[in-house]
Amino acid sequence: MGVSLSLDESTLCIINSHFASDQDKVKQRIQDYKTICSNMLFKHKEKVYNIFEHDAIFWAGDLNFRTNVKSLEEALELLNDNHLDFLLLKDQLLIEKMKGNIFKELEEGQIKFWPTYKYIEGTNEFDL
Repeated sequence: MGVSLSLDESTLCIINSHFASDQDKVKQRIQDYKTICSNMLFKHKEKVYNIFEHDAIFWAGDLNFRTNVKSLEEALELLNDNHLDFLLLKDQLLIEKMKGNIFKELEEGQIKFWPTYKYIEGTNEFDL
């Protein structure tokens, strides 16, 4: 879902998306991104804009990218030892962004927070 709006002389695009889930669905998530980018168009004053023709873009949602670690225990150990930087090297989204496969047109702020995880159903325990 997306919205485009004009504010004074600037155009803003706000997108909320939910990409394919599961550890091994990286290619599907990239395809979800490409589908949104190619199909989402907005009309302002007789001109049609794609996402990247806006002055500012805010993209949010559940992108569902994971970290390529062997286990939740490995991820938590890295975090507890303050190795967020090493864990980010295993981040699927950052890996695909560096390859130019996704979000190459956008910039993200520095990541200073722990990754989020889902819970094992019916428990307070994390799952990958």
